[in-house]
Amino acid sequence: MITLTSVPRQRRGFRLEQMDDESLLYHDKLLKTVYLNDSATVIWTLCDGARSVADIASLINQAYEGTQHDVSDDVRAGVEKLIDEGVLALQPVESQ
Repeated sequence: MITLTSVPRQRRGFRLEQMDDESLLYHDKLLKTVYLNDSATVIWTLCDGARSVADIASLINQAYEGTQHDVSDDVRAGVEKLIDEGVLALQPVESQ
């Protein structure tokens, strides 16, 4: 289950290609292509393995200051969909 404290990261081997107004993720070895809408593109680029879902939502909220909509649920759902597509994974939780 994806929570606000989950830390997503990009899976190795995928590269982002932008053509015209479309964003596509390619993985040559897997012969896989995933189409990303604008919000999925932003989310995927921010998933660096260091930021939590809450951190990503905060950055997006700051970028679109003036909107009253909290994007936390949207980011969580977007991360979950990108994990289902196989382009993101969750960082393992470090044991203390």
